[in-house]
Amino acid sequence: MMKFNKKLCAFSVAAVMSLSVCAPAFAAEGENAVDLQYNGVTTEDAAVLVNDTTYMSAEDVKAVLGVDCAVADGKAQLTVGSEAVEVETVDGLIPVRAIANALGYSIGWDSEAKTAIVIDVDKLAASETFDIMGKYMDYNLSMEMPYAQNGEFDGVYEMTDADSTFTIPFNGDVVSLASADGEDVTMNLTIDFSQLEELLAAQGMDENEQQAFDAVVAALGSSETKILYNIKDNVMYLNSSMFTVFGLDANAWLSIDLGDIFGMATTEGAADLTAILENAMSGDLKAYIVDLLKAMPVEDVNSYAALEEAYGVYSAMLGDSAFVLEDGKYTLNYAMNQDGADFTYSIVLGTEGETVNSCDIAMKVAAEGVSMDVTAASDKDFNTTMTLAMNIADMIKMNFNYKATVSASTEAPQLTVPEGATVLSLTDLLFGAMTEDAVIDVTADENAAVEVPAEEEPAAEVPAETTETADETAAAEVPAETTEVPAEKVETSETAEEIVAA
Repeated sequence: MMKFNKKLCAFSVAAVMSLSVCAPAFAAEGENAVDLQYNGVTTEDAAVLVNDTTYMSAEDVKAVLGVDCAVADGKAQLTVGSEAVEVETVDGLIPVRAIANALGYSIGWDSEAKTAIVIDVDKLAASETFDIMGKYMDYNLSMEMPYAQNGEFDGVYEMTDADSTFTIPFNGDVVSLASADGEDVTMNLTIDFSQLEELLAAQGMDENEQQAFDAVVAALGSSETKILYNIKDNVMYLNSSMFTVFGLDANAWLSIDLGDIFGMATTEGAADLTAILENAMSGDLKAYIVDLLKAMPVEDVNSYAALEEAYGVYSAMLGDSAFVLEDGKYTLNYAMNQDGADFTYSIVLGTEGETVNSCDIAMKVAAEGVSMDVTAASDKDFNTTMTLAMNIADMIKMNFNYKATVSASTEAPQLTVPEGATVLSLTDLLFGAMTEDAVIDVTADENAAVEVPAEEEPAAEVPAETTETADETAAAEVPAETTEVPAEKVETSETAEEIVAA
């Protein structure tokens, strides 16, 4: 009997060991325990990392994130206020990225500190309101559509070296038609290259250099540029006589798909840049700022402090608490010194009753050898002025002046290119220029076609999207370079796959 009991005991221990190999090592202890930082506060061993995925228990979700969490039937119900969402669980534990995605939090991973970072941006941005600037944005959106804007500008570019100084004066006009559907802009520009030509002639130009210079003057000396912006399709079209400088047909149109550009600029877990633009266009300044913060990358344990600092700047430059109301005007002054650069900013908003209907902004930047002054103003009739003065080490100077008037119009803007026009994708052209094997085929009747080699998928850095099965979830989340399951519990790579699938 004693002999039987020993065998039974040995069998029992072996069974327990085999189960430990065939199931994820979820205990938040030892080698696979990791820290979790929530809104800047780090809790040690608050999560467990298994096969490149961070998990939390329902108890830790409540204790660390302050979110009510109940697990039943393979699902976790997360409750924040009156809202509840469900996410899939793995053996009763919840992937941290699934929690963040479900609750709209930003998330990141610091591989060096072995810390998952979770940031509730809405909570971070709850301390300030932006109603005053919001009222001014609402006033701008109240402009009667369609409308016409007629502007004119002038300026001068100056360059100085040890031997000489030359200036390039320029001037032009801008005419635009705008409606709720988009805008049609035509800009005429004249640039005077005579002083530059005299300088180059004095230094001597050969025949090829003279021809190249003449080609630039022909294209840029007097030019016309057209811009069509279709808000519904989120596409911009650009045509300019200056195209010839870049080897393009002056009659061609470049198409710029802003949706594609925003999609390329948006990283996983960041806010949708199209949504950011929509909030900016809608006048919802608070939502716009929150979306900007959510678009900032969360890369390490210092990311929360960076977001907090950015929000502090937004609040100081645009927030209600930064304004002072006096004599019917809201005034805000802001100053900052960073890395040896002085930055000052002031804004004055005019009012009529509860309506905020005019805006004057002055901004100055000064660093060693560099200065820039900018002013911009818009009155209650939407007429605008702008000035810019820039000086770089007394070697490069530029002055620019602009003014425009606005009037009601019965015309609708032209938002599509002329029939039969050649349209080239700017995105394709840029990718073609940057990709060695790209082939651009441009004809008079077809758009640019680009063949770009397939890019490798970037390595996931924190829990990726919530998935149906444990093996897919584990493969997608948190940095691959981290080895989380204790080595003594995994005998072969095949066994490791079985761990995830169990």
